[in-house]
Amino acid sequence: MYFSSSLWLIQYLVSGIFSFSVSVYVLFKKTKTLTLRFFFLYGLIVGIWEFAAYLQRTAPNQEISSLYFMLLSVSSSLSLPMYLSTILSIRWKNRRPFLVFLPAIASNVVLPFLPYDLFFTEFGWSYRTNNASFPSIIMIGAYLIYLIAIILALLELTRKARSSFLQMKFGLLFSSFFAFQAIGIPLSSYLLTLNENSPPFGGILNFLTFIFIGLALLVKEEKMPLASIAIKDFSTIYSSFLNILYNATTDTSLGEESFKFVDFIKQSNIENSVILTRKGIIFKKDVNFDIVDLINKNLRILEKNFADSEVTDYYLRVLNVSHDLIGEAFNEILKENEVFLKKTDLIYGVAKGQYLDQIVEDKSLEEMDDAEACLKIYKRILLLVADDIKDSVDARKRLAMYYATKNVKISEYGEISMRGVKESINEAPKEECVPLLIESFNSFISWAYEKVLTIPGYDVQTLLERVHKTLFLNKVKAVDLNILHTFLERLAARIPRIQVQQLYSGYLEELVEERTDRLKETQKRLLKTERMAAIGETAGMVGHDLRNPLQVIFNFLYLLKNKLGSSPVPSGQKETLEKLIDVISEQAYYMDKIVSDLQDFARPITVEFVQTSLQKLVNEVLCTTQIQGNIETSVEVSEDFPMVTLDPALMKRVFANLFSNAVQAMPDGGKLTVSALQEKDNITITVSDTGVGISKENMRKIFTPLFTTKARGQGFGLAVCKRLVEAHGGTISIESEVGKGSAFTISLPFIGKPIEKNEQSNSKAL
Repeated sequence: MYFSSSLWLIQYLVSGIFSFSVSVYVLFKKTKTLTLRFFFLYGLIVGIWEFAAYLQRTAPNQEISSLYFMLLSVSSSLSLPMYLSTILSIRWKNRRPFLVFLPAIASNVVLPFLPYDLFFTEFGWSYRTNNASFPSIIMIGAYLIYLIAIILALLELTRKARSSFLQMKFGLLFSSFFAFQAIGIPLSSYLLTLNENSPPFGGILNFLTFIFIGLALLVKEEKMPLASIAIKDFSTIYSSFLNILYNATTDTSLGEESFKFVDFIKQSNIENSVILTRKGIIFKKDVNFDIVDLINKNLRILEKNFADSEVTDYYLRVLNVSHDLIGEAFNEILKENEVFLKKTDLIYGVAKGQYLDQIVEDKSLEEMDDAEACLKIYKRILLLVADDIKDSVDARKRLAMYYATKNVKISEYGEISMRGVKESINEAPKEECVPLLIESFNSFISWAYEKVLTIPGYDVQTLLERVHKTLFLNKVKAVDLNILHTFLERLAARIPRIQVQQLYSGYLEELVEERTDRLKETQKRLLKTERMAAIGETAGMVGHDLRNPLQVIFNFLYLLKNKLGSSPVPSGQKETLEKLIDVISEQAYYMDKIVSDLQDFARPITVEFVQTSLQKLVNEVLCTTQIQGNIETSVEVSEDFPMVTLDPALMKRVFANLFSNAVQAMPDGGKLTVSALQEKDNITITVSDTGVGISKENMRKIFTPLFTTKARGQGFGLAVCKRLVEAHGGTISIESEVGKGSAFTISLPFIGKPIEKNEQSNSKAL
């Protein structure tokens, strides 16, 4: 009896290992789809369920058995929603998969309140629940919801399967689930309620379920035969593409990709025009057929579902035959789908690159790594002549000669697939990938171009113009990877034609001109740097020399004003003299500001960080700024604003300059606003006005030393502001609109405590 009961318990271990093994099998599949990921998790959860059931049955005491009972219940409640997620992801891409788990979550929430009894039988510990309790009703309700949902989903998959093989696959899934999960598991639980010593069947039922799932995984859908087409009209060409699309969606374990084909047909609104036969797919267009509309729909679907698939490469045949039929109307297709056509290289192959002249730029390579960008460039160059060499036996032999080109596929329609090259090149060391590609493709493509350009009557000039355009559109990456120079050099060396030599020499001239321009720009920057260094040195000396006489002027003006107040000068003359003294004083203070700006710009800046009230600092500067009565000021800095750590003296200089500029920008009045905001680790201070604003061309130079738009001014004020803010580790920027005003935004790091002395000594400008 003991041996018999042990065998019944071992079934759980066997079933757990088998279910886990079947789920791990999908990890070795080449295509990792969402469905396979869900299926792996389903097998993992069922495996945990089986192991928990074994440990619960064989626990040494009731307390430990109770713990494993909880694990058993949790894993059991999660297995069904995971299976449902697997089934739903085959046909319906649920954007909110967590909703599927809501009943299971409710079931687990009430699980701790479930009344149950554990008792020992000849098959180990068993359990009994009170099915009339509220938690039990919730759990049973969730279980029934999942059973019904899975059965309905499997029935729908079987009904809408596109082939008999998929019907068989989904039928196996349906029959196994219905027999062993929907009927078997509840029946097994019912038998336990009738006889407490009934043997457990859960492990066997799960084992049988995974046997059928394994059989379903092994069922493979037959591919459509691909044959050469004698009559190349739109219907036959489009039919051939549909065959390729169909075959590309057959190699998936649970048929999850097959519905992409079904959706393609449905979303293109051609269900009534497509006939599936054993000999292949036949497309029959009706009288009112709109090619432009169909292609636009197709390209949108390809972009959404097949952007990284070689299926898209084979859509070139459809575009070429469409171009022949619709002519100028093809421009509508290009206009609506330009980004996708560039990204997938299709535009380079349509009519041998005829539409490249309509493209201004191509940024599709910017985010790619070097090897992928290199492959794209060579593919685009090769597409221009692929139709001319597609039937060449020599071309196939040449491709096989080189390591990187042996896996290039050129179809009978001049389409190029580089998928095999990508996979093979990944096996090479990373630093050798690009050199390998360049050497292999330069050799093959130069041979291909030599072959094409020797064809009698071939339009050499048009081809080379399109080559030039292709290289121009991809110039940034082509130069960066050294493709442009090496390719043209190899082409010129191999093909002794004047047009090829001109193409190469034209590139060399562009290169010389570009480097000359760069050299001139570098020299200009160097001269400017030297000039600014000289200005800085001169500014320091001039500022030092002017400071003393200015101080003497201030002292004498002060004494003169005091003397005038006590002298017996007639009142009328006294007022005139006081006005003259004020004018002299104002001009002297203006000269002093120029000296301060010069010195601030020239000397190194040392920042003395102190915790400061920003509101108090702003108000102090506003009080010393001369503001006309027709200008309203607003300080939007609250009293409880956090203390900021900065150099008050330096920031006063920044605010004084910004406030002064704002006032000067509002000669007819307006509003000056100062606001502050703390965001995580930054303090943002904005000084805005409603003045005349700054033009776009001047905004680029606004922080440049010696640049000013004022009648009076040396152009150092904002340059000094920039230096002082950057010395604090911050940034300053401007937004402005002519006639509406300007806003200067200062962003400073938020420091919660004063910086120590050893940190202060390192806070110096360059």
